[in-house]
Amino acid sequence: MHDWVLANERMARVLAEKGYEYQYVFVRNAWHCDKAMKEQTLPGALEWLWQGYEQGRVKSAGGE
Repeated sequence: MHDWVLANERMARVLAEKGYEYQYVFVRNAWHCDKAMKEQTLPGALEWLWQGYEQGRVKSAGGE
């Protein structure tokens, strides 16, 4: 246990088998919360996460 690479690869495989959309990015020589890694991967991850989002559509706090 405590093999985060193996755990993440297994999770990616399970998500793929179940038909979920996911993004798995492996960064060599990076530490947990490595600043350089976040600077390189965060913009693309946010673009992927928000793809298809309708710009300008905002829900109010009341759910209307």
